[in-house]
Amino acid sequence: MFTLALLPNLRGVFVAVGATPTIIPVRLVYAATLLFGYTLMLVSIVNGFVVRAEGNTRFSMWTMSIVIMLNALRDPVFIILLDLGVQGAALAALVSQIAAMNPYIAYFAKRRGIVLARLS
Repeated sequence: MFTLALLPNLRGVFVAVGATPTIIPVRLVYAATLLFGYTLMLVSIVNGFVVRAEGNTRFSMWTMSIVIMLNALRDPVFIILLDLGVQGAALAALVSQIAAMNPYIAYFAKRRGIVLARLS
């Protein structure tokens, strides 16, 4: 719902926060691409918070490090090789964040932590 509400108003949001007219088109491309995976990215971030709150900071650190490395490796592929430019950078970030969900899914599925997550 957040994506659908924000997407048509992105230009206004960027103007309100002080974006210059020269940067707005680039920001629109990046933000519009990321908004479609925003919920999945948020779930990944919240999973990291939960795991760190349980005291397993090392697992969370390694997962975040892997996301950063995946993003760094995917950026040149999406931006240069696939010629996607700014949208490629956003897609690389999105795909990397989605990939980060796998270790967290395994973590909670194996019940390694205190918080027990299950589908209801």
